[in-house]
Amino acid sequence: MAKNAKIHKSMSARSKGFIGLVLLLAITVIVSFLSVSGVHYGEDGVMQLLPWVPVSSKNWPESLPLSRALGGGEYVMLYASVAEGENLEEELAASKKSVEARIAALGETDAKVTVEGNALRVELPEMNDEALHSWIEFVSMPGKFDLQNVSGETVFSAPFAKTSVAPNSANNAYEMTIEFSKEDTQALNEAVAANGALFNAFCDGSVVAYYVSVENGKVVMNMGQDLNTASNVAVLCLNPVTVSLSYTHDGESEGEVAATSGAFLSIVLIACAALLVAGAIYLIGKGKLTGVSAIITVWCAVMLECFFYATLVRSTVTLINLLMLVVGLVLALYAAALRTKEISKLIGEGNTPKSANKLGMRTAAKKVWLAHGVLLVLSLIMMIFGFSKVAGYALCCGVTASAFVTPVMRLFQASFIAMTGKAASFGKVK
Repeated sequence: MAKNAKIHKSMSARSKGFIGLVLLLAITVIVSFLSVSGVHYGEDGVMQLLPWVPVSSKNWPESLPLSRALGGGEYVMLYASVAEGENLEEELAASKKSVEARIAALGETDAKVTVEGNALRVELPEMNDEALHSWIEFVSMPGKFDLQNVSGETVFSAPFAKTSVAPNSANNAYEMTIEFSKEDTQALNEAVAANGALFNAFCDGSVVAYYVSVENGKVVMNMGQDLNTASNVAVLCLNPVTVSLSYTHDGESEGEVAATSGAFLSIVLIACAALLVAGAIYLIGKGKLTGVSAIITVWCAVMLECFFYATLVRSTVTLINLLMLVVGLVLALYAAALRTKEISKLIGEGNTPKSANKLGMRTAAKKVWLAHGVLLVLSLIMMIFGFSKVAGYALCCGVTASAFVTPVMRLFQASFIAMTGKAASFGKVK
């Protein structure tokens, strides 16, 4: 008896294209929702993925902290008390430099410290009360370094002059070295002569390390194999500046700092929205389905650019940084428009959608990658200088995002071409 052969009908190209398109759109919609709204997760919903794409100046995402000029800020008055015989004006000037150095060590580039009467006024970008008080406590800590002998007796106490962290190949760990002024180094050597060379180290009363050694007038501490821990201790516990005064502050000595350029933030967002709408009209009008692929790619570039800034740069968004992010948007629109134009032109010359897409992407590549290369070099140059470093990072985010989303347009185009082979759907046919 002849066996009945089962005939399996293969899936058509149109069906494959439709499934691919649905998957691509689903991924795009989900990521878009997360980027704009964020999400709570975890057992009790206490964990949160913060949104990272701004859609309103009134509801700006926390992952992109604004500068004082754009989003306002907070100020705290630190009232100083000085010992009898000391010059308050000179001590305040010295402490001002120390507080500024500590803020810079924490990575904040948008802060202002001024002397007002017998106090320091510290302005920081807007943050919650807990974070603000944590910052203020750190920047105003005395930074006093103590050594205790094995009996728990303080035998040396002095402000530190310099700290450094370096690997020690002998014990496969990181070591922190603390140096002191010439006068204090002499006192340290005297303490070693009287108590031995092993001590426990404290900073402002908190233990930093046990069984530290003194070598050639320098304190050397084994910080283990974790470089992050060693660096954090160096910056947060033993920052190489000392606040020379004792400060007090309370809730009444705090207040808000008005945003001087808050209106500009709204203008930039409106301009970006207008660019996206105008770009969509042009691209879809010029290339139809090709334009749809292009504008979706631009939106993906925006999401990726903001994601890079929020997770990698992680710096306050200043006016110049914001403008560099806008340059990234313009670059993505330029690349999309150039590719759409070339594909539409080839469609008009009688090419099939598949060949027009392949050749058009290749034809536009030279100009597209030249623009990316020029802006990338510019961003690298900006990173060299301190005043433009973060702006260079912001520009690099835009350039990198625009380059990374190139496959998105190819995937959407492949799905559309599989669904319909009509040349008129991908450009203007003569």
